[in-house]
Amino acid sequence: MSQIDDLFEGEDAVKPNVAFISTLLVVGLLLSILGLACSSVPGGILVLLAFHYADVELDRVESGYLPETERPRVRRLRSFALAGVVLLTLVIIQQIWLTSMGFYDVFWEASLRTLFGTTEAVS
Repeated sequence: MSQIDDLFEGEDAVKPNVAFISTLLVVGLLLSILGLACSSVPGGILVLLAFHYADVELDRVESGYLPETERPRVRRLRSFALAGVVLLTLVIIQQIWLTSMGFYDVFWEASLRTLFGTTEAVS
């Protein structure tokens, strides 16, 4: 029996992809927030992928593929990913509001004037 247990414990034991999912989540949130200048969609896709993969990892724990000891860590990761989705939703709502208020027309026109030094209206 101990030989069977040795197969599933130790250095070669199956582990959740926490680093990959965390990286997707952090990079996605950063891109979403920075994307308020033009588009939050690329970051949003990464955040949604992070949530999907965190959900898959939780399914792997529940199916018995991953050790039960990983459940709290994976559940916490999924909670962070869900919070990321909520934050992403708020960022997209903010971007929709900014677009409807005409912010981007003024912002990009002023930015292009500053960048190229023109005094004429950019059309």
